[in-house]
Formats: sequence, C-alpha cells, structure tokens
Amino acid sequence: LKKNSKKVPLGIKLIFIFNFLMVGVYSLFSLLFLVIGILVIRNPEMIKKVGDLPFEFLEIFLGFIGIFFLVVCLIFFSLSILYFYIARDLWKGKNWARIITIIFSMIYVIFIQNIFVFLINVFVLSYLIFNEEVKKFFD
Repeated sequence: LKKNSKKVPLGIKLIFIFNFLMVGVYSLFSLLFLVIGILVIRNPEMIKKVGDLPFEFLEIFLGFIGIFFLVVCLIFFSLSILYFYIARDLWKGKNWARIITIIFSMIYVIFIQNIFVFLINVFVLSYLIFNEEVKKFFD
C-alpha cells in the first residue's frame, strides 16, 4: 500500500494549509527585503547628510545595510522553499516532514511570544506526537 493512497488526516490537511500560508508569508517578506536591499544599495544619496557624518561614511554604511537586507531576503526565500517541501511531503506522509514540523513547532513554542502562534504550535505538536491516526499515516 503506497503512502499517498492512504487517507490524509484532517489535522495534516490543516497543517498543510498552514505551511502553504507560511510559504506565502516568507515569500512576501523575501520580496520586501529584496526591494529594500536593492533600493538602499542603488540609491545611497537617499540620505545626503545625517548630523555631522560625512556622505562617504553614509554611503558605505548604507551599502552594508543593503547587503544585510539582501541576506535576510535569502533567508526568507530559503524558508519559503523549505516550508513548500515540508507541506508537500507532509501530505505524502513522509516522516522527515513530520519530524521537521515537530522541531519547528518546538522552537516556536519556546521562543515566540505571541499567544496565537503559541496555541497553533501547541496544537501541531500534540497532534503530530500523540495522535494515533497520524502515527499510522506516517508509518
């Protein structure tokens, strides 16, 4: 019996949708940081003078800021690709995607100080770890 011929549990479908929402969010942030990074690098004359700092210093500083935004863009873009593959392979019943989702949910529960994100990830954790139907789906 192939894994993709098994019925996908409802909770996995919800996590799948949530992961695709994360793909969209990270893609939008990636695009935003790309645009800001390019604007800062290509237009250092945006800030001609701040206080008593010479323009040459600001030009170098803005170059570093632009590069920082481009690096953040790459991080968000990488996360969007990762979430795409996690969502796809959760749907297919691949256990690696379940494990990565559990790890990410633990990280969010520990470090994110938002009650909404906390509750979603507590649900994801408890569902992926304790639900018998899910355990059978990923066997």
